[in-house]
Order: sequence, then structure tokens, then C-alpha cells
Amino acid sequence: MRVILLLLLLTGLPPLRAESGFLRIRSTPEQSDCLEVAVRTFAIGGGTEPVRLQLVGVSHIGTESYFQEIQELLAKADVILFEGVDGDQPAFKQASGEEGRQRHTLQSNLALALGLVFQLHHIDYNQAHFINSDLTSLQLMALFEGEEMPEAAPAAHAQMENLIDNMEQTGVRGRIAASVLAFLDTRPGWAKGMCWGMVNILGNVTGNVSEYTGLPDHLRVLMRVLIEKRNEKVMADIHDQLQQLTPGQTLAVFYGAAHMHDFDSRIRETYPADLLYTTWMTAFCGNLQTSGLNLIEKKILTWFINQQVRTLNLISQPPGEK
Repeated sequence: MRVILLLLLLTGLPPLRAESGFLRIRSTPEQSDCLEVAVRTFAIGGGTEPVRLQLVGVSHIGTESYFQEIQELLAKADVILFEGVDGDQPAFKQASGEEGRQRHTLQSNLALALGLVFQLHHIDYNQAHFINSDLTSLQLMALFEGEEMPEAAPAAHAQMENLIDNMEQTGVRGRIAASVLAFLDTRPGWAKGMCWGMVNILGNVTGNVSEYTGLPDHLRVLMRVLIEKRNEKVMADIHDQLQQLTPGQTLAVFYGAAHMHDFDSRIRETYPADLLYTTWMTAFCGNLQTSGLNLIEKKILTWFINQQVRTLNLISQPPGEK
């Protein structure tokens, strides 16, 4: 289960099998499995020239061409509300520059090991129409101390601190993960196989992860803060921006796809929102058959992926269906 949650947090993906979701798996004739992320465009308020609201879901790792396509899409929006804890800091906005790309975290190292690239290194956030819409690190940690959080908050707080350490590769698990990534960096066959594995693990996640009944209480609290509480901040910013935009303009919400299931529900409940269209972007693909792994290695990897999928099925089902 820890493996699954770490992958979700590294990639930002809680894919849904149904077409109404924000991610789907597309299989090619060459036996590749590709992870596709949705961009959903709504008309808000009706009229002949309504304001358009785009939910731009993103995988935090992907191919360079994937992020180039996203950058071109965002260039057409009038205002962009983007995800980023402490995203107003210069280091965040300059992450795509030469100096920023020299700073490595677990996410960027994962991308490198898999032959992919990291979102922050390939999206230019230092633009006037990019507005940070997220909590600060202090606000995020303070949520665990508030009265609204249940008794599981202290354990969730500790889990959050461990997660930060792991992302920065200073915690024990972070160092272990760094060792695994170093192994993948020198084993291209395993790296290609893991691309296939990640597509298939993430492709079996459904719905809002923070609502999984099979998660321990402290992990469910952690996911509630990371997804739902941050989304509340974005919804307030959406409201403010919609008051300022003129007919025909576009407001984009640029966030990890893990947030999009909740965003979609909130938008439909809050506004007279008409879905105009959905477009799909390919984040990355994997092909086990052409990975270069031998038969035994393929069987080992397939067994591991199947185990993760079984775990997902168990923790995501309502209690009465287990």
C-alpha cells in the first residue's frame, strides 16, 4: 500500500477507468500501454460568450513532448491557477531554468531513472498570468493541528513529515527509494518495464483516494489534507477570478490529476457549468514486451504489479463489498 501511495504522490495521478474520469489507459497495436490525462473545458454561466473554465489535469512526470503540449495549451488561457506548495517562492518559479534543473528531488530522480522528465523542470511558471493557488507549507502543516481534524491527525502529521523527508531524499525511505532509482538508472530494461508497471498500477486506481475506506485513518486524513483541503483554497480563488474575467476569457486550473475528481464534483455543484469538450494528452507509455527484460524478469515484474493492483482493489472497495 505504501508503494501505491508513494507513486500517487510522485505522479499526481488517481486515474479512473471510466471515460468520465481524468485519466485513461490506451493500448497501442505495438502492445504499449499509454497513460492519457484529460483536460476538461466547461462553459460557466451560459450566454453567447461564457467564461471558460479548464480543468487541466497533469502527471508530474512524463515525456518532454507532453509538457510542451501542456505549455502550449496554457499559453492560450487568460489566467492560470497552478498547484505548488510555496509556489510564490523564486526557487519554485525558476525551477525550469538551468539552475533549477540542477536541484534534484525524488520526483525528478524518478523521472530521470525512467527516461522521462519532471514537470517543474519543463513548465515555465514565471509568467504574469500564472497565479499560485495553493497552501503554504506552514498552512499545510497547521491543518493537522486544527480542531477540525480527527484524532488520527498526529499520526498523519508524522506521515506528512516523513513524506517531505522522502521527497527530499533525507528520510530513511527516501534514501531507500533513491537506491532503487539508482538501480533503475543503470538497468534500462527494468526502467522500461517499470514505466509499463506504473501505467498499469495507476490505471487501476478509481475515484477520490481520500475516500478509500481501506486506508488506515491517519493515511486517509493525510490524503484529505493533500487533496480536499487544498482544493478548497482553489475553489475560493476560482470564485474570485470568475468575478473579474470578461465573457469569452478562459480560466485554467492546472493541478495534478489526483485533484481533478474532487474539482469536477465541486464545479458542477457550485456553478451552472456545461461541459463543452474533453481532450486527452499522453503523459508516457510503457511496453513490457520490448523492455529488454528476460522471461523470468518479466514474470517477477508482472507478479509485483498484480499484487499492487489486488491491494488497490481491496482498499478502494466499500466495506460491504469486500
